[in-house]
Amino acid sequence: MKISSVVCAVLLMGLAWQGAEAVQMEIGDAPVNSVTALSKPQELPVKVDVEVLLVSPRVGDEIPIAVRITARPDITIEPMAYKKALGDWDVLAVNSTGTQYVGNAWQRTDQLVVQNFLAGEAEFPALIQKYKTKDGKPGEFRSLPIKITVAPLPVKESDKPGSIRGLKKPEGLFSWWLAGIIAGVCLVLGAGIWWYLRRTQRQLFAQRPKVPPRPAHSVALEKLDALQQSQLLIQGQFKVYYSVLSDILRRYIEARFQTPAIDMTTRELIRALKPQELKTQDNAVLRNVLTQSDMVKFAKLIPNEKDTNNDWQAVRDMIIRTAEASGPEKTDSGEGAGV
Repeated sequence: MKISSVVCAVLLMGLAWQGAEAVQMEIGDAPVNSVTALSKPQELPVKVDVEVLLVSPRVGDEIPIAVRITARPDITIEPMAYKKALGDWDVLAVNSTGTQYVGNAWQRTDQLVVQNFLAGEAEFPALIQKYKTKDGKPGEFRSLPIKITVAPLPVKESDKPGSIRGLKKPEGLFSWWLAGIIAGVCLVLGAGIWWYLRRTQRQLFAQRPKVPPRPAHSVALEKLDALQQSQLLIQGQFKVYYSVLSDILRRYIEARFQTPAIDMTTRELIRALKPQELKTQDNAVLRNVLTQSDMVKFAKLIPNEKDTNNDWQAVRDMIIRTAEASGPEKTDSGEGAGV
């Protein structure tokens, strides 16, 4: 009796094991993943997908990023508030398709253009999409941060090793009270110097006869010649050289086309100039020289001799071409960039 009982128990355990395997085969070899289940649109109130649309971005590239928002039909999504800076990324532009009802769900795609001057792996932070349920209850969905690898600029044979370095973070900060004292002293000294120079300048202008202002292109060409004769490139002061070159170009554009070029970014200046004012060739010169200047000043790019000569000649040719165009021309007093 005991032996038969043991045999029956063994048989029952075998049948139970086979039944469990059959149930597992009916369910499927791959178990249900909790992350996969949460990613289904019908179960999640809101879903945010972030995709980088540029393969192998480099330092200084304008990188397009698509942010796709999907929500259930009973959910109301609000416009996402993008800051001017997201982590290490500067947000240059934001375009949105607007919220549309497609495929039994609310959908919206935001197109971001971001930029980073740091080489290496940089994190694009999580984005927060706020929403409201049907009964008016607020909520938010936070996307996952993504890693974007930014490649450095290609190294030329003429470039020195290690010429492009990442920006260093500040190691320490002044205390607030010390910074306030320094700011107050600088403000008082600055006001006194400004008042003295203002008074001296008025006296000088009152004494000397008025001279008619010179044409803007004459002033710009004279400054370009002085820049070429300077020792800045020989001394390796590339940042100072390109600061002067871009300032000459901006002041000429401002005087020639009555556009506040000095206070504008490169992108704003290109958009402000109308096609009939600046031809395609000159528009390209303006964009290339100002972009090269930004890379030298902020990304610590060291240009070679050929690049500096080409940029200087391109600015000079552009000034000569635009100076010969017909139309009213504002004159420049000659103040501004100097070497």
